[in-house]
Amino acid sequence: MRPPPPPPWLAPAKRLRLEVRPAAPLQPRSPQSDAQRAEDNCAAVPGRTELLPTEASRSKHRPAKDGAKASSSRFDQGDKLRWKLLSQLKEGFPTTEATLEAINKLHTQKLLVGVRDYTAVISALGRCGQWQKAAVLYEELAASAEASQAPDEICHAATVSACERASQWTCALDLLRARRSLGFNSGIAAYGAAISACGKSQQWEHAVACLSALREQGVVPNATCFGIAVSACGRGSQPGIALALLKQAHSVGVEPGLLGYSAALSACARSQQWQPAMDLLAAMQDRQLEPDAVCLSSAFGALGAVGNWPLVLQLLREAQLRSARNAGQLTSGSDRGKHTKAHAGSLDVVAFNSALSAFERVSQWQRAVALLAELLPPKKPSQGVAGSIRPDLVSFNVAISAWGQGRHWVEALHTLAVAHGAQLKPDVVSFAAAISACERAGRWQPAVALLGSMRSRALRPNALCYGAALGAGDWRLALWLLREMQIDGLTPTTVCCNTAITACGREHQWQMGLRLFHDMIRLQVKPSVVSYNAAISSCEKGSDWQRSISLLHEARRAGLEPTVVSFGAAAAACRRGAEWRWALQVVEEMRQGHLEPDPECLRVVLLAMCEAGVGTEALGLLRSVAFEDGASDGVSGGLLRAWPSADGSGQKLLDLHELPVEVAMLAARAVFDDIARSGHGPDVDEELIIVVGRGKHSDRGEALLRPALLAMLRELGLQGRLAPGNSGRVLVPIQALRRLGHQRQ
Repeated sequence: MRPPPPPPWLAPAKRLRLEVRPAAPLQPRSPQSDAQRAEDNCAAVPGRTELLPTEASRSKHRPAKDGAKASSSRFDQGDKLRWKLLSQLKEGFPTTEATLEAINKLHTQKLLVGVRDYTAVISALGRCGQWQKAAVLYEELAASAEASQAPDEICHAATVSACERASQWTCALDLLRARRSLGFNSGIAAYGAAISACGKSQQWEHAVACLSALREQGVVPNATCFGIAVSACGRGSQPGIALALLKQAHSVGVEPGLLGYSAALSACARSQQWQPAMDLLAAMQDRQLEPDAVCLSSAFGALGAVGNWPLVLQLLREAQLRSARNAGQLTSGSDRGKHTKAHAGSLDVVAFNSALSAFERVSQWQRAVALLAELLPPKKPSQGVAGSIRPDLVSFNVAISAWGQGRHWVEALHTLAVAHGAQLKPDVVSFAAAISACERAGRWQPAVALLGSMRSRALRPNALCYGAALGAGDWRLALWLLREMQIDGLTPTTVCCNTAITACGREHQWQMGLRLFHDMIRLQVKPSVVSYNAAISSCEKGSDWQRSISLLHEARRAGLEPTVVSFGAAAAACRRGAEWRWALQVVEEMRQGHLEPDPECLRVVLLAMCEAGVGTEALGLLRSVAFEDGASDGVSGGLLRAWPSADGSGQKLLDLHELPVEVAMLAARAVFDDIARSGHGPDVDEELIIVVGRGKHSDRGEALLRPALLAMLRELGLQGRLAPGNSGRVLVPIQALRRLGHQRQ
């Protein structure tokens, strides 16, 4: 027989009316009746023992042994069903459907008597996630005609808790406002549930407002309320407000406990503020409150985010000492059965993993793998530190990634095998880290073998695995892996396509690289700035300067801002195509986009102009970039070696030895003209030191700059000499340069 259909009130409410209207004012009750009522109704408040139909309440109506006939008249079938269903609600039904069916019977047969019954049903609805039905039932109780039926504080808290379980913060706040509008104050339990609901929904402002409203009522929030509010601020990445709440708790004499401190430390970790995190740990030490694993994990995360690994190591060693000391106290105590959780070690595998990640994040891979070795002693791999901590799969994954940072691919694969031997099942993240280690070491064979091993273990490689393997080999391997991705039903990502295009350009397969770039649009993969940079670099390899300029403009039409690398690659393509005017136009477009050409880009453009025989225009460009007002120090510093600079003796120095001959001569002319025209430079009784090198960077190992510079000095009517004992330096008198300037004027 099918159960009857649910009544209308069990259907989801379209619109909740939370304007509670008691029919009559509440009558004052004696303190004794209030205490008894609170005891009977404490079932609705989380954390309290449920007392629905208790033994004491049953005893009032229990028939005497000798009066079974008289007692049977007191209980009809409805009363028996009511006690049975309420008892089952207290114990809990195995399924949500059974719970709702029991509530349906209680309501349709009008078996709910008093606030206590309503509170029990509302609590059960909250546990089932039926917050709307709980709110409707609360409204029905509030609209009853009898004053004794009006919801009390415990029933109100149960309804707010039902909203909190479903993260319905707006409904929870509406319930608080409705009760306050009637002149009734909500208790700590209701406000705590509302604060928790706001915290779950990232509404930290409302959580703090609820805490302030509770204090306005003259009620001091307890440690749980403060802790939940601090946790809400932590989820909202508001470490400053979280710390202020901790200070507020101390000012009213409330100790936040580990909940408050761990929430504040979590907020510091999310916002990467390590100094407040260290202050919190110091405050815990002052209050003799030992940080647990959650606190340490948050502190490790905050320190690792800013690369402060020495403090991570210090905190880790201190925690290890505390754990060893606490473990010694437990084993040496006479009454070992009475120790509490506070005496347990403050480290667990999650905290260790956080420390491992902190080391791995700042490329301290040696320390990361050493820490894993502490967790896994070679002789007894089944035991951890002091036999209490065993590494999990996250520990091994971080260690594999750390080995990859050091390009130790063999050790990375060995760690992967150890994880499998420790009865841990390596996942996709494990294999991706191992493949990345092979990619860093340039070992494409084991990388491809790992992809095959994943398939044999019924693991499907994801885009991260393929992306790591793509960079391990040549362009042929990259194209094959892209096809394998599509066979596996994966769409190549932007990173994968960028890696393949770069591999093609690196091996002078620029046409294939451009084809891949255009295939990205066909595959509905959105190109990034890196994609355009790789494609423009491919054009530079093929001297296709026209397409490089076209791609530069296409990137802008796609809503992307080309970078210095983009313009530099386009300028290099123009130089290969002997188009110095277009190369100069690239520099002008950079300036229009508020980008200053870097030294490499400027060197390419100047070299293109020198190769085209327009040295005068090249010299003007160099002067405008290096010496005019508003010129970038980074450009002049990179091309002219931070002119004017000085050697150890205080003499002014111009370093040209790493520049091409043509660009070096232009730089020397620009400096000579600057000294002669503006007087900027050393005193007249000194000599300018020009570093030209000994030819170690030239193709044949012969000095090229020195003879070219000496020839240019002779053309200008200047005399230069080699520095005593150093043939890589040419000395030019400053007085001669000044005299040259006067002659031109």
